[in-house]
Amino acid sequence: MRVSLLFMGSLIILQTGIFSAIASPKKALTSIRGIDMKNVELINSETKRDGEIDKAIRAQLGEVSKSVRYYYNRVDLNSDRNPEIIAYVVSKHVCGKSGCPTMIFQKTAQGYKLISQTLVTNQPIIVTNTKTNGWQDIIFSTSGGGAKPNYWLVKFDGVRYPESPYLGKEVAANSVIQGKAYIADDITSNSGISLDISPT
Repeated sequence: MRVSLLFMGSLIILQTGIFSAIASPKKALTSIRGIDMKNVELINSETKRDGEIDKAIRAQLGEVSKSVRYYYNRVDLNSDRNPEIIAYVVSKHVCGKSGCPTMIFQKTAQGYKLISQTLVTNQPIIVTNTKTNGWQDIIFSTSGGGAKPNYWLVKFDGVRYPESPYLGKEVAANSVIQGKAYIADDITSNSGISLDISPT
C-alpha cells in the first residue's frame, strides 16, 4: 500500500461509510475568517473515464484499490500547455476524518507520473492565479476530525507540493482570492468515477 496514512506523527483514524454522490455543484465557497472567495470560479470534475488515470491511481493505491471512486480535472499548472491531472480520491480505505488525498499527475511518454500527493484534503481544490517555481499555488480547505475549518496555501517547491495542507501557509484573514476551484461537485456514494481495478 503506497498511500501513507501517517499525519503529523499520529495515525489517521479511518472513517467507515463516509460518502454520499454527485448532485449539483457547490453553490459557493465557504467564507472563513473573512476570506473573500467571490472571485473564484467553480468547476465540476470531468466525467469521462481515462484508463491512464485509472492506471496511475491504481499504481499508488496498490492493494486498497477496490471500492475507490475518484474525481479529476485537467489543469495546466506549469504553463507548458500540457495539462496536469488533479485527482481527488475517495474511499474508506484512504480517507480520514479530516479528508481524502489529492493526487497530481503529469503526462509522460510512459503514462501519468505522480508529481505530488497531499493527504487529508477537502474539495474543491483552488488553483490560484499566483505561481511559485513556475507552478500555480494551490489552496486546500481543511475541516473535520476536531479541526476548525480553514484555508491553507501550498506552493510547489521545485519538485512537489507539500504532503499535508498544514505544511503550507494559513491564508491570511480578509484576503481576496482569485482563481478556479476544481472538483466542485458534491461528493456522494455513487458520484465520481469508479476506479477500474482490472489489470492492463
